[in-house]
Amino acid sequence: MLLRTLRSEPINRKRLPARPLSPHAHLLGHTWSLPVTSALVLAAVIYLRGWVRVRSAYPSTAPVWRPVTFLGGLLALWIAVGSPLRSLDEEMLVVHMVKHLLVMAVAAPLLLLGASHLPLAYPFFHWPPVARLTRALTHPVLCWLSATLVVMVWHVPAVFELGMRSHWGHLLQFTCFFVGR
Repeated sequence: MLLRTLRSEPINRKRLPARPLSPHAHLLGHTWSLPVTSALVLAAVIYLRGWVRVRSAYPSTAPVWRPVTFLGGLLALWIAVGSPLRSLDEEMLVVHMVKHLLVMAVAAPLLLLGASHLPLAYPFFHWPPVARLTRALTHPVLCWLSATLVVMVWHVPAVFELGMRSHWGHLLQFTCFFVGR
């Protein structure tokens, strides 16, 4: 029996596999990224260590929901850039756009919510310039404006082409989406 493709080319049924492949078969050959996973685990350990110190020094300023949101943000970031999902990035536009949304709309806000007291910077808490800079950089209006500006700039055709032509340009775009949030 002959089947036809969209180009009307005949396909010999004998060449087709005996049973259909699983829709998830493409994931079997892909693994998670060890460098990304290691970096995110290290960030989680450093954050939790700092949070425990802040919690012991200032119990009322370190609620439990902050590390939960921070770790949730790290998980969302890992799903976007370290999980097997990254292997589908170049094959499916939907997956690519989901990765961008995970970074911009899930990971960045969760990390910001969890890190508003910045346990990572625990030794510098008592230095007034660090406190002022932290308040300024985490102000919601600045965060919204920077995120909007990043999206607008990266959708200017010449800048957009840079992100599409070059691997490094795309990494820069992805980083801007994350940091601009």
